[in-house]
Amino acid sequence: MPGAIVIKNDLSPLWSAATKLARETNHPDPRAVLVLYPDGSWSEIGPSGPIQDDWGDTPGQFPAQNGWSFRAGVAAFNGRAFRVSGLRERLLRALVDARGEPVRDRALKARVWADTNAEDNRLKDVAYGLRAILRAELELGVEKDPVERVEGGYRLAIPQLS
Repeated sequence: MPGAIVIKNDLSPLWSAATKLARETNHPDPRAVLVLYPDGSWSEIGPSGPIQDDWGDTPGQFPAQNGWSFRAGVAAFNGRAFRVSGLRERLLRALVDARGEPVRDRALKARVWADTNAEDNRLKDVAYGLRAILRAELELGVEKDPVERVEGGYRLAIPQLS
């Protein structure tokens, strides 16, 4: 609904509207609805209510000196902070959450676009862009692949930096 104001603490009417629209247009019921707010935060809702609100900032010191940390469009790895936003940030967070394990394309599409039917080329393009950002910002060079393509998905392969 253009111009509609959504109050973050009550998203049940939005779920009802999404389900009604899907049925009226002969589409399957949604498994989740992603709500993006003007401030860059988001909520994901399902049939029983909120699934997850925003990706959330990483608690504690930012940037964290060890591992990954996030603050509103800024990521950090081992104390090195850099800008990453939009689809690339969502992909990075999905891969970080997997803790080095492969994540299937379908699961990534659901996290990045809230649509498991997004085109494979879109995911490939976002992964390519994220790969370029990580190589440049973490000074990895072209010989290192921080976003590895594995059978059926992607895996974050960032070596520990000293």
